[in-house]
Amino acid sequence: IISGPLEPKLYFANERTLLHWLHTCLTLASIGMVLTSASTSTSPVMLIAGIALSIVSVGLMWYAYRIFLWRMEKIGSRA
Repeated sequence: IISGPLEPKLYFANERTLLHWLHTCLTLASIGMVLTSASTSTSPVMLIAGIALSIVSVGLMWYAYRIFLWRMEKIGSRA
């Protein structure tokens, strides 16, 4: 076990990691929305890909948030 005071950089690094994940998720969701809006009735492939990408993006957002909370708990238990 590491003893000593907790440095603020641990909290900031955790938040930065969450923000990077969320940035990636928003990029994926944006691409999914573009694919969905660009789809035509004759070719549903883009519609399906856009919806799938949006669902994956929401799943990654949930995963990133859960990992953020888990890390905060681990950091907090070191105090």
